[in-house]
Amino acid sequence: MKKIKSILAISSLGVLSIGTAAAIVGCNKTSNTDVELVSLAANGTPGIETTTKLTLTTNINIKNLKKDDITITDTNTSTKLTVGTIKLISDTTYDINITGTWGNGDVVSITINKKGYTFVGSPNVKINKDDNIHVQLKSLTADGASGDQTTTELFLDTDKTIANLVIADITVKNDTSSKTLTVDKVTFTTSPTYTIAIDGEWNDSDIASITIKKTGYTFTGSPTTKLNKTSV
Repeated sequence: MKKIKSILAISSLGVLSIGTAAAIVGCNKTSNTDVELVSLAANGTPGIETTTKLTLTTNINIKNLKKDDITITDTNTSTKLTVGTIKLISDTTYDINITGTWGNGDVVSITINKKGYTFVGSPNVKINKDDNIHVQLKSLTADGASGDQTTTELFLDTDKTIANLVIADITVKNDTSSKTLTVDKVTFTTSPTYTIAIDGEWNDSDIASITIKKTGYTFTGSPTTKLNKTSV
């Protein structure tokens, strides 16, 4: 803001004179650059894979954006999440690593406070949390004897119990022929072992594999076993 005031000036001749001059009171204010926070996205899969990063899109580049400029808030709990490294993906796209405690489906918001910029827009996004029970499929064995007795049951060992495991959760495949075998029955034998009755077509020493898909669980491990077939 400018003011006109009388000042005492010394001329080049050394004579004192009273003149009127324009004087600036305070510093000139630099105009901020307006930036729109356009969108916010999260990686991960609901209930299965925990979010590790957010992707922020803006309308223009923010020079030298740092983690201290950014606040990520879990709006469900009002908790501030920890901002980690920031990676510039494109001129207006940023990957922001986050850590903290949140629930699956919680909504987070982002605010940025940086000198020289004015930010508009309030994007938010649901973040994901792996709250599944993790079960390792440790081993798979088949009954019967090669050439003498055909396999009728498989025995699956896991590292923990799978509650209410049913036929529809299980796929048994003959990897040698790429055919899917029929699962007839599942019995919880001894913790944590399951007996799985199967039927279908295979030759002696064909390789069988098992996969399980069940809501609330994440399964790891890919055990296989040789199937047995009576020689004709």
